[in-house]
Amino acid sequence: MTGSCDGVLHSHIQAAGTRFAALLAGPPQQHRRGTVIFVNGLFGSKEDFEPLLAAPALRGYRLCSYDQRGQHETSGPDEAEAYTLASLSSDLLAIASVIGDGGPTHLVAHCAGGLIASQAVLSAPGSVASLALLSCPLRIPCDAAADLMNAAETIDRLGMRAMEPIVEQWARAEPERRLLLETRMRTTQAAHLSGLARALAASTGDLVTPLAGTGTPTLIVHGAGDGRTASREEFQQLAERFGRSAVRIPGARHNVQIDRPDATAAVLTGFWAECSPAGHAPPAATETRP
Repeated sequence: MTGSCDGVLHSHIQAAGTRFAALLAGPPQQHRRGTVIFVNGLFGSKEDFEPLLAAPALRGYRLCSYDQRGQHETSGPDEAEAYTLASLSSDLLAIASVIGDGGPTHLVAHCAGGLIASQAVLSAPGSVASLALLSCPLRIPCDAAADLMNAAETIDRLGMRAMEPIVEQWARAEPERRLLLETRMRTTQAAHLSGLARALAASTGDLVTPLAGTGTPTLIVHGAGDGRTASREEFQQLAERFGRSAVRIPGARHNVQIDRPDATAAVLTGFWAECSPAGHAPPAATETRP
């Protein structure tokens, strides 16, 4: 286990027969306010949540962000068929059982990671204290499913070279993250991307009704400038199906946890306080709810 900035540690978690690379933060068990696991999306990695792990508002929580199997610094099978929502959500639950406090865990998932986290909730609702979905519309439209299938087939033919134009586009928009984007393009296994893209493409059904049926508190958060996955109106309509209003974070785009980590952390702690019978007074948030 090695140290990073602001008390964030680079570590590994042995679970589900896999050694998961992870970033960990938080106090000893007897002083924890709860356990939080962050789930990244397609072509993501544990580093996508590093700003949140260092956010002052989250001190007191046991925090974990991890690379999924076959992703960045975690090894995985070479067969795309191994990367399904069921298998990846099973990994998530196994990690939660290792690092948790024996009670339900808060899940925070970004974009496509929301479908993995949602599957975990549906598989074991009693293991999940709450679900916060960041920039995740919780649906795969038919046209997006077709794009995902095309991407998977291109990756099958070209390997990770297929990602180079997309990574270059992202790097121009986020030059400070270029090194990470280029590095994980080389380290992530093509089978992971191909398999997960296919799994997402096949997930076109309604997840909201069964998720709401579990009674798991669910929060929808998106950046004011996020036009990548859904509109403001669509996020609001989704949140209303869970009996809430969507939280729109000013000054953030698709990666709200990177663009506005402190504001995102304030929203999360307020949400968790609502979920906890004892409650914790959340920091003042600057976000506006429509």
